[in-house]
Amino acid sequence: MVRLGVEERYQHGRKRVRRNFMTASPFPADSAQPDVPNAARIYSYTLGGTHYFPVDQAAAEYMFSLVPSTPKWVRMLRAFLQQAARQLWAEGFTHFVDFASGLPTEDHIHHVLPDAKIVYSDSDPATYAQAQAMVGHLPNVLYVQHDVRDARSRLESAQVRDFLDGERKVAIGLSGITVFLTAAANAFLATLSDTEQDSVLFDWTDNTQKQRWSNLPRGCMNALA
Repeated sequence: MVRLGVEERYQHGRKRVRRNFMTASPFPADSAQPDVPNAARIYSYTLGGTHYFPVDQAAAEYMFSLVPSTPKWVRMLRAFLQQAARQLWAEGFTHFVDFASGLPTEDHIHHVLPDAKIVYSDSDPATYAQAQAMVGHLPNVLYVQHDVRDARSRLESAQVRDFLDGERKVAIGLSGITVFLTAAANAFLATLSDTEQDSVLFDWTDNTQKQRWSNLPRGCMNALA
């Protein structure tokens, strides 16, 4: 069981807050790595979550000192993901494949759309191990360890096809990663057919990406204008 400790109050932007953090992990030491910062746990901390260790907090706070607006942008990205998921659901999408998902915390797609079938993935072993403990018991969620640069093999795998029940209308997403991995995103697109590319959901943080990948539902695009 994860034990939660309470840290001292600290400055997060202009607001002093108190949080819980993990002081022990249910995972093997070689997968949890509580002494090594982890991108997914840093993201959880930035969103105000509890799935992080003190080393992740320290890394995040250093990042905030360099770019104070980071928490705001991360929260906006997650809010956009939620809005996009709801919009796609309203348009008839009930099956989702999300790449580079990070930790499937309580603000991720499966909480926004509890009746949807969702495939999450991440290439990091520690993130995958923790994610499995979080959602491995959910019948409508499949979390796999996979690299987005080889998207085709994951989409065509028997595991994913069986989980999605052969559904062909599937929303495919990359959230909060394309700005960092443009080359990987291009490689991802290259593995997809024209029809599949029309179903890919991208979010972005700059106008270059917004102009290049403009296939979002109109309501989502308007929200980002």
